[in-house]
Amino acid sequence: MGPGLLFKALLPGGFSLLIFGWTQIPIDIQAVLVLLSGRGELHGMTHTYLGALILAPVAALSGKCLAGHPLQRRARWFQPHPS
Repeated sequence: MGPGLLFKALLPGGFSLLIFGWTQIPIDIQAVLVLLSGRGELHGMTHTYLGALILAPVAALSGKCLAGHPLQRRARWFQPHPS
């Protein structure tokens, strides 16, 4: 998450830390499966540039869809109500 925090600080309105965090999950699923089973390469295909190029767009799009509705609802909570 360190690089994500840096990008969020540099681009506060143009970078979603929530979606960046979400993209880490599919990339690390392979490592978790290897740790649980004891078989395979810990940092395999998903930890390569090619694997990241394949997984990151899918994770970013799914994260945008999953997070979009709750974030819009939360934004309405903080809008001032007309008196």
